[in-house]
Amino acid sequence: MEILREKHYKTTEWDGGITREIWLEPRTGSYRERNFQVRISSAVIEKDVSDFTLLPGVHRFLMMQQGTAKLVFPNGREKLLEPLQVFEFEGEVPIRCYGRGTDLNLMLKEGAEGKMICRRVSPGETIELLPDERYSRAIYVVIGLAKIDGQDTLQAGETVALLPEEHPVLENQGEDELILAVFEWSK
Repeated sequence: MEILREKHYKTTEWDGGITREIWLEPRTGSYRERNFQVRISSAVIEKDVSDFTLLPGVHRFLMMQQGTAKLVFPNGREKLLEPLQVFEFEGEVPIRCYGRGTDLNLMLKEGAEGKMICRRVSPGETIELLPDERYSRAIYVVIGLAKIDGQDTLQAGETVALLPEEHPVLENQGEDELILAVFEWSK
């Protein structure tokens, strides 16, 4: 288990604002050089209109943490992405984005498979993530305060990365709903 604090995320610029790299596999890889298999990131969309970076061969999942985004595709199709909705698409599709906010991304390539889901935990509720030898996982706190195995505390914007055999117990430490983004991937 590895705790990833927001201050340690690698920050770079993109067409619409800034992005924070939360996790990259292999750890010695490079997003800039497109040398990765799994990437988890959070982007701040600062422009009213921006274009997503084209990423041929990358399967993507996107979820708005804050704000809404209207995604417009080359064929004229539109998708309104509300907060906490997960949207799945291929990285080679040109997408124009209208709207500001903060999103979360899961990018998979070179045979990696996975998913991203939004999980809600009521105040005082405890959940156990059962081990699954097929998947590595990361849990990002979107809103709230979580305690892991009764020891470490994660606040909004922080992440715990897990090996397949790890199965922590998470407890909502706040008085409001805890909202998590759960990422799973296999190589």
